Amino acid sequence: MSDLMPFAERTDVDIKTIDEYKQLTILKNIEQLKYDPNKIIAEFLRLNSLRRSERTLKKNCQRFENRMSEYRQSLPLLQQIRALGIDIDKLIPFQYCCR
Repeated sequence: MSDLMPFAERTDVDIKTIDEYKQLTILKNIEQLKYDPNKIIAEFLRLNSLRRSERTLKKNCQRFENRMSEYRQSLPLLQQIRALGIDIDKLIPFQYCCR
């Protein structure tokens, strides 16, 4: 790409055009090596999909870790309330009264 930049600047060629040219050149080279370009493109698409899935899973893990941290803070208090013999059916009306 860097070797094409002076050419692009001299001729006002759009960077997108250079990228498309590079992609076409890569596909031609792949064909010359007797690889199936369709399979390679399919694999690239599959890898991109896996990367998106990985990012989504990491976000979900972070969200669940945050929830777990909140629950860890609440758990000791809930255990004390439970040890006092106060059940959830007694806490629900109390919750509505305090709102």
